[in-house]
Amino acid sequence: MKYAAFLRGVNVGGHALVKMTDLKALLERAGFADVQTVIASGNVIFDARSGDDQSIERKIEATLKKKYKRDVAVMVRSIDELRAMERSQPFKGIKVDKNTRLYVTFLSDKSLGVKLPELPKDLRIVRIREKDVFAVLEISPRMKTTDSMNIIAKLFGSRITTRNWNTVQRILKMAK
Repeated sequence: MKYAAFLRGVNVGGHALVKMTDLKALLERAGFADVQTVIASGNVIFDARSGDDQSIERKIEATLKKKYKRDVAVMVRSIDELRAMERSQPFKGIKVDKNTRLYVTFLSDKSLGVKLPELPKDLRIVRIREKDVFAVLEISPRMKTTDSMNIIAKLFGSRITTRNWNTVQRILKMAK
């Protein structure tokens, strides 16, 4: 079955550097097949013979910890799950301009009834779907991407990682 793994905090702002060629080789040695990396922010497409999302996450995290001597949170979704996500059109009806960012935050656990506080007007959570949060950010002097990520982390915890919706769509194109 084909999956995508999303690594938290890799190659962001010159920190936690991981070469994508090294990551690809590492996952191949760990037993994953048809491994492809997508941009340099820790996105990987691969085939796994068996296992559920959480067991695959644990295997990748253990592999990364052994190599890099640090914890790297990993969120895994099957390509089928990502396709279903895309078909659900989570951002349908959202007007997008040059300052609009569409984000998906991948959670490691289901978001069991998180009560949303009043958010800054530049950040909207438009949908929460089990282990995925869909947010719209209007970049402004008051609100930048890092600000929105901090707010989402306070709501859902640190075992999360966020990707631009364009990155998810790119992964789906590459996974065909």
